[in-house]
Amino acid sequence: MKFNILKNFDKSCYFSYPYPHFVIRNAIDLDLYKNLEKEYLVIENYFQQQKAFKKNNVRMQFNQLDLDHLNLDIPNWREFLIYHSSETHFKNMQQIFESDLNKIYPGLSEQISKNSENFKHFCQPAINTPVNKKTTVLMPHLDRYDTLFTGLFYLKNDNDNSKGGDFEIYESKKENYFYRKAEVSNLNSIKKFKTVKYEKNTFVGLLNTKNSIHSVSKRSKTNLPRRLVNFISKVPPNLSPLYSTQKDTNYVRILKNKIRDSFVLGR
Repeated sequence: MKFNILKNFDKSCYFSYPYPHFVIRNAIDLDLYKNLEKEYLVIENYFQQQKAFKKNNVRMQFNQLDLDHLNLDIPNWREFLIYHSSETHFKNMQQIFESDLNKIYPGLSEQISKNSENFKHFCQPAINTPVNKKTTVLMPHLDRYDTLFTGLFYLKNDNDNSKGGDFEIYESKKENYFYRKAEVSNLNSIKKFKTVKYEKNTFVGLLNTKNSIHSVSKRSKTNLPRRLVNFISKVPPNLSPLYSTQKDTNYVRILKNKIRDSFVLGR
């Protein structure tokens, strides 16, 4: 397979703390990346035709299951999406995370070996729409409870001089409380540990755990979309939720968070 996002992975890319993750720079060979970059113009054009494109800094995406009815002329992306939503790619991700996976989710690797066809995978070309008001799309949060692996591939436009849109990794200093869709409510419980810049041809992968808190930094004003591909592997219903979280019951704090979000997220 020519479009293997994990081809250039090595152990120096991998980190177990504050939760298992890896960062691959120059993930796709340059000639292949240029082919993907050229075809992404077709994907961008598709998103530009949708009403949501006029909204400020929101996510728009589709996945490999949408390819046939979208009828987009993107043969390289078709190959890319089909492979990266396959069992082969899933098993490669499993192999990378194997040691930490066995520590955090004992017995899950055995479940994968026995019933790998019950795990679902999605590869999703996406954008965050242009920014006319500095905002972020995501506060510190966890991914959904049925998500095992997540990946983000960045394709920043060479003409994009805007700041932000970076992937932020957090460590927990004390017990976390959550609200909405697994967003951290007591932000004094976490501390920013690492920032992965929104840069072309960069791939970030992570194992979703109760500690896998991450966010996207605020983006400055720009007429250009933030280009990315989202990778998700989900466990079958009998294995979900993978973990539990503590729901925040401090209603004053929740109200303050909602007021803050109306400005920071533009909700």
